[in-house]
Amino acid sequence: MGILKPFSEVKCEKCDSNGFIVGESSAVKCNCRQIYEYELKASDILSKSGLLDNNSSTYEDFKKLIDFDWTDYRGKDENGNLKKLQKFVDEFDSDKKPFKHLHCYVHGGQGTQKSYTMKGVLTKLATKGKSVYYIFAKDLISLLHDSERDEELKKKLDYIKNVDVLVIDEFEEQRCCLWQSGYKERLLIVWLKDRLEVVRKSTWFISNDSIDEMKSGKFGELFGDMLERETIYGRFEFKDKYSDYITKEEIEETMKNIWDD
Repeated sequence: MGILKPFSEVKCEKCDSNGFIVGESSAVKCNCRQIYEYELKASDILSKSGLLDNNSSTYEDFKKLIDFDWTDYRGKDENGNLKKLQKFVDEFDSDKKPFKHLHCYVHGGQGTQKSYTMKGVLTKLATKGKSVYYIFAKDLISLLHDSERDEELKKKLDYIKNVDVLVIDEFEEQRCCLWQSGYKERLLIVWLKDRLEVVRKSTWFISNDSIDEMKSGKFGELFGDMLERETIYGRFEFKDKYSDYITKEEIEETMKNIWDD
């Protein structure tokens, strides 16, 4: 089952079953059909980019991504993150900027809109024709482990390694279920160093932890030093909790009709 309903369920009354307005001597594609085809293509791109899951994502999830706007962010943005991120998107192809090869580290407490904003960045780039991918660190580690004996997973991993922009979310030891042996860390760091130093395409890490906090945990200085070195020109701290900027009226509007048919 896909994210979008079949066209027959969303078509307007002006067009035929195929989405055309038929005249005496011509047939014109209806606006509803044009919108549907755009959304179909966009949802396919976002699904292949790890931003949507055809089995669990909803049409509302899709619309939040495809309609993402910088004004959706709630808060003061004292660090000026949005201006920098917008520049990254708008000038990604500029020969005067190193954005194609820039590695960045995004951190901040839970609920500070890190993931939502970075998904918006990826969506904007994807709709401009760039190859992007979004993945949780624990899923990347599992993929690395399982691909050792699965050719199809090796192909997927190779694709992820070579996309224009890669975002690795929840890059913290609490979420990665690391083993005492350090085996998972060894798998991950070899792959990451190849992506960062050989492929050299923009890679973003999202974490609740600062790099200094990471260094004191299981990822240790090996990962901390690498990220400190590779993301020196791309550090973003998010501070604005989304829940702090939601009005009482917005909450009431969301909740008041939840039990209605």
